[in-house]
Amino acid sequence: SASSATCLGVALGRLHRLDEAVRHLRQATVLDPAHGEAWTNLGLTLARLRPDDEAFAAGLHARQNVAV
Repeated sequence: SASSATCLGVALGRLHRLDEAVRHLRQATVLDPAHGEAWTNLGLTLARLRPDDEAFAAGLHARQNVAV
């Protein structure tokens, strides 16, 4: 599920296994494109790995899909 993939991605990020974390967080966004937590964590993890346009785009997508 998207929630499981997100949890795994977050856990891997905390272990500084950023490439693996990104892979699972991307999987979560494919499983549920509206999963705001997955997009948020993907953006944050990408920014830690390589601050670039992809990280910014994921963060922007998260802001647009998270209920306020």
